Amino acid sequence: LEGAGWVLGSDGVRVKDGQRLAFTLSYPTGNPVRMDSAIIIKDNLTEVGFDVKLDIMEFATLSDKVYQDNDFEAYLMGWGLSADPDAAVIWSPDSAWNAVGFDHPDNARLLREGVSVVSQEDRKPIYQEWQALLYEEAPYVWLYAGNEAYVYNSKLKEFKPNPFGIWWDVHLWNWEDEAAE
Repeated sequence: LEGAGWVLGSDGVRVKDGQRLAFTLSYPTGNPVRMDSAIIIKDNLTEVGFDVKLDIMEFATLSDKVYQDNDFEAYLMGWGLSADPDAAVIWSPDSAWNAVGFDHPDNARLLREGVSVVSQEDRKPIYQEWQALLYEEAPYVWLYAGNEAYVYNSKLKEFKPNPFGIWWDVHLWNWEDEAAE
């Protein structure tokens, strides 16, 4: 920050050309991970000279603020994709979910190329190039990706979690019959 010209002011907040390094971080109620993360983000950024205001609200209100009104400085939410690496639903320039307005010509081209190829192996270099573009352009700052672990009783048969979740084949689950042993 110092190298970019953001000097620490007397109140502990960085300033450059008369502008304070300040923003409001909006985040939803009801998700303990996000609620805790907002506080940690504020504390960490305050330590290096940011002035972060927290704005907590009900999820639907935040979703409207972000995706309908496009009225935010920064927000903390989450989303995920399916097992297919096509991310056009989020990143296409005309997608309602592209709240940050990411519109780079290579983005649209790579998203189109990715879905035009059937073979996962042939798609891989396209999506690798697309991921490199997101890294370079940085329309988001990704904070974390959750890991999921499933623990279950070995007597539960036909339990086969997959990238779509654990409930997709719940109708096939059954308990091993101990009397038959």
